[in-house]
Amino acid sequence: GSYALTKKFDISNLDKADLRMDFGHITVIGTNDSEGSITIEASGDIDSEDDIRQKLETMFNISSNAALIKVDQSSKIARDDYNSIQLEAILTVPMNCTVITGTDGGHIRIENINGVQDIATTAGHITLTNTSGSIVAKTEGGNIAGKNLSGDLQLTTSGGHININSFKGPLHAQTGGGNVQLKFADFSSPISARTSAGNIIIYAPSAIHADLKAAGSSVVLDKSFKLSGDKEKSLVKGKLGKGGKTLDISTGQGNVHIRSND
Repeated sequence: GSYALTKKFDISNLDKADLRMDFGHITVIGTNDSEGSITIEASGDIDSEDDIRQKLETMFNISSNAALIKVDQSSKIARDDYNSIQLEAILTVPMNCTVITGTDGGHIRIENINGVQDIATTAGHITLTNTSGSIVAKTEGGNIAGKNLSGDLQLTTSGGHININSFKGPLHAQTGGGNVQLKFADFSSPISARTSAGNIIIYAPSAIHADLKAAGSSVVLDKSFKLSGDKEKSLVKGKLGKGGKTLDISTGQGNVHIRSND
């Protein structure tokens, strides 16, 4: 079956939300409304709403300015019994809010949040849409994708890909074995991208002013960029345009391609 539990609460003065789960997916959505909610959706080996309450241990510690929510497996149920349960928590909070989320076995999706964000999953993907602020996103086995982001971004995955489409601000993207693709709307802050074994593709305005260092098995810089410096097969180093903030790109065994997005 498929059942849901929903709890609504006042978020007029809420400035911090912390949601942790033993397993399952997490979605956090920012809103301008004064009412927020937490919905726990369960499907699979679930017979009723009461069955959700029996198989999960939930904690809702909600005050006027903070919400601490935990969803754990019940200590009364054998761990193997959870293999047939699919779980997702959907949290609605103010757009201008600090968000802390973590799950041991699911994906995390964040939308329309402007504030400090600390996001971690051990096995799932992370998706960020229309978010800004100081953002730290970590996954041990999944991909990280983002669109329309701004702020200070720290993105890390042990083995997945990183794909960020349209962002402003400093960014550090690192993966142990995946590809990295970054498209930025402007370039006014330091950017670094690292992968041990994947390829890196950077899309940037051809009139960019940056201090470039790009290293890989091969490095290809589109002819539309104006480079003053050294250009070899595996290393391109120098100033793009008049020079400026650092654009530092490195892959151990992959290729680097810097393309114009004009």
